[in-house]
Amino acid sequence: MRMNYQKPLWLSGLATHFPRTSTIQTMRADQQSMLDFVSEHGNSIIEAPTGAGKTAVELAILKAAAEYSTTPVFWIVPNKTVLQQIAEEFPDDVSVIYGRNEHECLYYGEDDRPSAHDVPCSLLQKCAHRVDQKTGDTHEEKAVPCPYLQAKYEAKKGKIILCTMAFYLFSYVFGHEFEQPEVLVVDEAHRLADSIRSVLTYSITDVHLQRGVELLQSMSSSQTASLKKFRSAMVRIVKKNGEPRLPKLLSDADLINLLTKLELINTEKLYAETLEWVGETAVEARVNSESFKRLEVLIRDLKRYLRGMKFSLAPKNRPQLDYTYGEVLVEEGNKQSSGNSTYRLTVCGYHVKPLIAKMLGKTTVLLSATIGDNRVFEFITGLKLDCLRMKSRFSNRRTRLFMPTDTPNLAKSKSTTRDRNKVIRKIAAASVKLRDAGHRVLVVTISNVERDRTYDFCREAGLNVLSYGNGSTARESAGKFRDGGGDILVGTAANYAEGIDLPGKTAPVIFYFRPGYPNPHSPSSQFEERRFGRGRWAIWNWRVVAKALQARGRNIRGTGDRGVTIFISQQFRTNGLLYNGLPPWLQGAYKNDRTFDQSINDTIELLKT
Repeated sequence: MRMNYQKPLWLSGLATHFPRTSTIQTMRADQQSMLDFVSEHGNSIIEAPTGAGKTAVELAILKAAAEYSTTPVFWIVPNKTVLQQIAEEFPDDVSVIYGRNEHECLYYGEDDRPSAHDVPCSLLQKCAHRVDQKTGDTHEEKAVPCPYLQAKYEAKKGKIILCTMAFYLFSYVFGHEFEQPEVLVVDEAHRLADSIRSVLTYSITDVHLQRGVELLQSMSSSQTASLKKFRSAMVRIVKKNGEPRLPKLLSDADLINLLTKLELINTEKLYAETLEWVGETAVEARVNSESFKRLEVLIRDLKRYLRGMKFSLAPKNRPQLDYTYGEVLVEEGNKQSSGNSTYRLTVCGYHVKPLIAKMLGKTTVLLSATIGDNRVFEFITGLKLDCLRMKSRFSNRRTRLFMPTDTPNLAKSKSTTRDRNKVIRKIAAASVKLRDAGHRVLVVTISNVERDRTYDFCREAGLNVLSYGNGSTARESAGKFRDGGGDILVGTAANYAEGIDLPGKTAPVIFYFRPGYPNPHSPSSQFEERRFGRGRWAIWNWRVVAKALQARGRNIRGTGDRGVTIFISQQFRTNGLLYNGLPPWLQGAYKNDRTFDQSINDTIELLKT
């Protein structure tokens, strides 16, 4: 989608809004180049390597637009961690909106207050603390304002709103609480489509539906019988199709069966009945907060299930746009579902191009270190924008990407457990050698099984290993490692390929196991195979290379850093998968003519200087 565009006046003054802080004294040439490109083109995609200073560029664009705009401009970041980092670095420039789970709910008094995320907020219409989003007044005069709604109201008065994709979608695209922003800046834009899809994924179990039925019965709701019929149909269909823990896409016939039951539920009437019930039984709303919360979610999601299931059908005039799957979850001791099993239905929004088109600002700037093949990015997002690809200001003589000649192909069909264990032991032995040379290591696996084996083998080798589990989160373990604890940090790509910075000598060596291709039997893989055929490989390859390059950037955060990434599986060599995905400036650092041991020796030599 090529956007029609009229260049606004504020684009001419970007450089004058470049932020200066104790850590940012001057604007570098590459940052000036990014601002010049946006000034010339407006709607833009910028691929700039890690450490290029994208954050300061993003803020300069937003500050320039905010000075011109009468309504807030938006800065979307991928997660809460990045949100906090930016808020701490530029506290006077941004209005930050955190999710409901970061705020207490005052409705339940002072003892053991739940988070706002865990209460049925939309049903508590007479809550004294509710903040009118237009006036800022509380529902009852002099009541303490709801922390979440007050923060949201205050942020709306700000110039630059810093938020996650979930907040932006629900407040602007779905909630229509804001006018189209003068500018929208999206950080880590390679995640754009997947971030939206994660927001559009809804799951429901027969247990939750049964609790909803019981609550509706206690309310004498007119919708009880219809919800009960939907639950019975859902259990029957999922049970018929599924084996334990093997999710399966639903057929059109099954979807139509469920849709006929779902359409019998009048959600508007159900919501009105629930509001009346909650209003009459305020004490019940406190005592049964969890039940009412589930009912609130159910009412909200029923329409989404309906829409998602309709788009999961494949009529003759269009392809299947979304997908729905069922799954049998075996849970020992679960007495609430027949056969000690729970039946789960999941609706996944996949076709996000129309939503991306709706979410755009008058000017939209997307930034990432790993945009990759523009054709694939356009195919996934529908966006065809002018693209700037920045060269790194880091010398590629300070980094290496090794693809050893003698490591195995770790694809499931090409390797055995013995092969995988053998290479993990080699990584453990190499990590001991690196530790003795004064270097710490990050190991990025794809599966938790690989992570567990790496953890065990490295401990057996005498290494001080940090990972997560047993009460420690991935972020906490990374923090301990960053503060100097441990010889080696081990985790999956889901946790450590992105979002953590390990500069300097924190982890100058990274081992990256294999491409994270999806399970071919997963519902998402089955759907993409049906939808795109062999064309799915271009999408999958784009994703796995982006993830690998994000991981590679964890230890190169500044011009003084030296860092090495050693890719293990020969899958990266096949058809030039990794090399062809590298930006041109990085291709000179790629070495694929050395053995594993030679790669380790070269790594130690590089890190000496």
